[in-house]
Amino acid sequence: MNRQQKRAFVKKAQSKGISKNVAEAYLAIKEAGLDKVSLPKQFQEGDKVKLDVEKIMQRKDYEKMNPRYKEFVESNVDTVFTAHLERETLISLAEQPEWLFWSGSLIKVKENADAEENDAETEGKADSGD
Repeated sequence: MNRQQKRAFVKKAQSKGISKNVAEAYLAIKEAGLDKVSLPKQFQEGDKVKLDVEKIMQRKDYEKMNPRYKEFVESNVDTVFTAHLERETLISLAEQPEWLFWSGSLIKVKENADAEENDAETEGKADSGD
């Protein structure tokens, strides 16, 4: 798809109420061939996920990506989000719905790990007298 076709695609998507960022993200995923990848269903609606920042930043087109997207990725290294399935392999984040991610760019967070982490913090506060 050449530059003119990409612009026409984004413009048509916007006329149908789809944001420019989502349309551009879709094109990036499609160009990388990730829209045809068939993975076992690894995410369910509402799963807790983190960005696989290392994998995202290693993409060859990362430097050309939207500066706001790069800032979002780099500032949310350890942030846990709630997955919202747009399609089987395309996932948005309930807390930040403007960004669309390929499922391979996310890491599923075990809920037990969060509970254990919170228990450890609570025990530490109880021991210190806070």
